[in-house]
Amino acid sequence: MLCFPVLMRSRCLFYYLVLHQDKYKRLQAEIDQRPEPLHNDWLGSLPYLNAAINEALRLMPPVPAGLQRVTPPEGMHLAGQWIPGNVFVSVSAHTVQRDPRNWGRPNEFIPERWIGEGPEPCNRDAWIPFSYGTYGCVGKQLGLMEVRHIAAAVVKSYDMHFAKGFDADAFESTMKDDFNMTPPSVRVVLTPRN
Repeated sequence: MLCFPVLMRSRCLFYYLVLHQDKYKRLQAEIDQRPEPLHNDWLGSLPYLNAAINEALRLMPPVPAGLQRVTPPEGMHLAGQWIPGNVFVSVSAHTVQRDPRNWGRPNEFIPERWIGEGPEPCNRDAWIPFSYGTYGCVGKQLGLMEVRHIAAAVVKSYDMHFAKGFDADAFESTMKDDFNMTPPSVRVVLTPRN
């Protein structure tokens, strides 16, 4: 048995997977179907792995408050509203990604929504953890690839549960928005799988 704080970029994903052991086991079963070594060529095509990552990023986006933009000097219409020129605007990914107009049961971790098995609505256009458009995160694909590898390697090799004394109920409420989301440590116990 090994107890360690989960790596920063994967904390939220592992928090939700450990909290929902049925989803952890479903992900293990999906990864177990591929006996070959982990590789980008096929990790990106695993539906439940990608669904779990998307769902964790929906609930806990890396930049929850969103990035600021400035309206053009002449002003503009935005979502049917007139915004004067030279005004800072932003869209909070955290708010949009938990809005019940966009997501059924918006505060619940339901990876199944990404593969057509979850509650409606499921507005994928409201999934913006990496921002959107021209100024979206250039590291998005690299970040997703890294999380896929970490998650698949851990889930393939270990069973996991929260370490004694870890307060799972306090996890979400102790997040900090320091421009980037700063989650608290997630202490887990890893048990090698047979």
